[in-house]
Amino acid sequence: MKKSVQKLMAFALASIMILTSITTINVSASPVSDIDKIATILDLEVIVGEGNGVELEQDLTRYRAFTMLNRLIGRQDDLDNHEIDENSEFFADADEVASSPFILNLMAYLKANPELGVVGYGDNTLRPLEEISSKEYTRVLLEALGYRADVDYTWDTVADLAYEIGLIDSLDALNDDNVNVANVAVLTYNALTLIPNNTDDITLGESLGYEYFAQEDELVLEIASVNASNLKQVEVIFNMAIEDNEDAADASNYALEDADILNVSVTNDVVTINLEEAAEQQSNTVLTISNILEEDVEVEVNFFDTSIPTVEEAKVVGSNTVKLFFSEPMNPYQENGDLLPQSTLRRAFELNNGLFFIQSVEFMNNYTEANVTFYLNLPEGDNEITVKNDLVDFAGYSLISRTLAFEVVIDESAPEVVEVKEATPRKVVLVFDKDLKNDFDAEDFFHTNTSNKALSVEQGDKANEVVITFEEGAELPNGVGYIFVSPEAVEDLWGNVNHRQMVITVQVTVDEEPPVVKEVKVVGTTQQVLEIVFDEDIKEVEKDHYLFFENSEELDEKFEAEFKDGKKDTVVITFDNKLKGDYVLIIEDVEDVYGNAMDAQTFEFSVEDKTRPNPEDFVVNRYEDDDLITIVVNFGESMATQGHYSILNVDNYFFGNDINDTSNPLADFENVTITTLENHSIAMIEVQLEDDETLDAFTHLIMTRVDDISGNRVLYNNGLTAYVLVSDDNTISGSAKATATDVIIVELEDKVVDFDVYDFEFYVGDEKQGDDFLKLASIDNSGSKSIITFTLNNELDYQGLLDGESVSVKTIDNASTKNYFGDVVSFDVVVADEIAPELNEDEDVTVEYNGTDYVITLTMTEAVKTISSQELAAVDFDVVFDGDKLLAGMDFTVVADNELIIITIADVDELDSNSKIRVSTKDNVQYASDLEGNTLEQFDIDVTVE
Repeated sequence: MKKSVQKLMAFALASIMILTSITTINVSASPVSDIDKIATILDLEVIVGEGNGVELEQDLTRYRAFTMLNRLIGRQDDLDNHEIDENSEFFADADEVASSPFILNLMAYLKANPELGVVGYGDNTLRPLEEISSKEYTRVLLEALGYRADVDYTWDTVADLAYEIGLIDSLDALNDDNVNVANVAVLTYNALTLIPNNTDDITLGESLGYEYFAQEDELVLEIASVNASNLKQVEVIFNMAIEDNEDAADASNYALEDADILNVSVTNDVVTINLEEAAEQQSNTVLTISNILEEDVEVEVNFFDTSIPTVEEAKVVGSNTVKLFFSEPMNPYQENGDLLPQSTLRRAFELNNGLFFIQSVEFMNNYTEANVTFYLNLPEGDNEITVKNDLVDFAGYSLISRTLAFEVVIDESAPEVVEVKEATPRKVVLVFDKDLKNDFDAEDFFHTNTSNKALSVEQGDKANEVVITFEEGAELPNGVGYIFVSPEAVEDLWGNVNHRQMVITVQVTVDEEPPVVKEVKVVGTTQQVLEIVFDEDIKEVEKDHYLFFENSEELDEKFEAEFKDGKKDTVVITFDNKLKGDYVLIIEDVEDVYGNAMDAQTFEFSVEDKTRPNPEDFVVNRYEDDDLITIVVNFGESMATQGHYSILNVDNYFFGNDINDTSNPLADFENVTITTLENHSIAMIEVQLEDDETLDAFTHLIMTRVDDISGNRVLYNNGLTAYVLVSDDNTISGSAKATATDVIIVELEDKVVDFDVYDFEFYVGDEKQGDDFLKLASIDNSGSKSIITFTLNNELDYQGLLDGESVSVKTIDNASTKNYFGDVVSFDVVVADEIAPELNEDEDVTVEYNGTDYVITLTMTEAVKTISSQELAAVDFDVVFDGDKLLAGMDFTVVADNELIIITIADVDELDSNSKIRVSTKDNVQYASDLEGNTLEQFDIDVTVE
């Protein structure tokens, strides 16, 4: 460490032990204590004494302060080299110090260098031997730090500037009292830590050669390591303590690719992520950490647990309860997924050589703790509990058996709140000083006044935590709030209760941020279920908030949306049909429970195809052109084109006369070519027959196992399947359905490459319709079959009829709409009714009150029915009466009568005139339909009470 060659100041001797008795002014601007600052200044010899040391209580004179100024601004050498000559000018009081050459030279130097800011008093005196005040010395330090009088500050604003730059920590710190050496040392220390005005990024102390005051590089929060400490926990270790970092303690900032997070805990520099379910041994996943570091990071985590679990401590938490702490989560489940029976758990523990019978064993805190409760109270004094090796961790390793000693001291104190862990308008988490009985009554908890009762009160992640929730409309106010707990509402495991009402002050954190999607993932193997995980609870699930796209077009797949197992931060989307491939999801307008709505966000996800191809869906056709025989196999999905199970492998095809006839392999033919079409969903087998070859004798094509493009293998009962080789006189059939009063959709049984709208004729009854029957036509060839949508100029009724007669679609002879192989469309089909019945807006909705019941009558666009009882039919509807959502089948029932739907709300009081009753259908109507089974179109109306 460098030291100044020149000594900064000289003072009279005094013992350094005087440090402990010095009372200094309030100038500390950093966590370092004033005592430590003084010791540092002396240790670095920034201030030194002559002879016998430094006298810290001595007041500082003005000349010594000016000497300090020269040293702090790097002008000490100039001062030492300055000489008085006949041209030197002096302050008016120079004669008073003529006996001191040093002070006289100092005064001449200051007079010759007015830029130093030492101009003396109005009478041209310097008064070097007078004491200096704390304010005056602070002004000296401001000059040393590059701030200029009448430019950066005035005499009246010395304290303001000093406070602003961190030289002092209080505007009241400076006064006109004399400043002693101890206070000078503190102020000087502060000055040496600061960066001078209009200079580079280096402190005043470092510029003077004191490496002690060199700025350390700011420590940037980083991840030191990430590892799975066991199969149930992941530890994220940072490079510094983060217990006060709210983002680090927020579980929503962590996401695991293939696992759900239960919660997180923070201890010093470690975040422990607790998983809801244990990971597989030697499995891998990816952990995404968001909103904590400067950038989001992804880290691969390997679950490989080789540690043997141990029991660490036994602690008495109640009159008959001992809490045991384990080194890692213990597994309380059997192989079938059921919890271990209490009889098994009880055998794992023994108190005082088995003298006490165990009543129950309850795991908690992510299975890292267990409360063992006995039938009798524990005896006072020393006890022992033996933990046997019956228990195992989630990797299957047995617990090391151990006997732990503990002392029972009777606790008669009432439980107290020691921390408010969380406080939002609708949720408060209280932490008590001890474990509590999990027996709470929401009526005993309220905020502000008794009308704001809690919606629910439950035990938290630990047995000493209480989670209080309030319903919408009864939220805590912003800012400071008060939670009231009635007498005897909480009881610890010793039987102690709170005898007086508890009042807990909470600082309510207002949530003004919209929900954020943490994860979108496909779950299960059905290819139909998607989970969307938010970083907080959301208000409700609305299907309209979720838009799915495939190949830039909106996905035409029906789906249902609901919360996962009541968890309002996770939405489960279930599709009616299987998905496969790449998709885009747009989520918008989703609100959290506080009404904060998210903007549209886009997510990409892929659904791996795990479904084996069904051989019954394959279509085989045969075409002949002289000696060229073409056999076309349409698999209906993309198939493998490499490897043994490829559809290009000739060894997978045979010709024969039944399913077991494989005596004539395709590979035996001399000139065979197999190519694929339509993204490998079609295999075109071309056999150029030689003179001695024929296929006329064979009636079947037999195939062995082949794979789809995702590696899913076709599974036949005996490993083979056969298809009749039909002649080349092939046609394409189709079906038709009316999906709206002006829309008819025709689905062809194959994909066509040529399409002519005039190949399709429309009949009403037996009468052929003219060209003006259609408004427009479009074809969708995105799948393996062509879908044609015809939009009509005419309006069908809701039974799919026109003027009471059925509509049919017929193809013309010699049609030109054909597939790749020249097969043309040929069919004559009646249009099926798939038009959903709607609320008839031309008819009034009536509401009548008969003294006890309200009867609401809705008119639909066609005759309707309910497929089940009137109680079950009510499940299709939501009814809000006088602000309350009614219970379907209990509070109201639904019946159908021709075109009418009649809703009866039973046993209610009459509403005021102009009150409204809201009636709407569920997103997924199941029981109310037209006579063809088409369920109701959704509606949402307000019915006004006359």
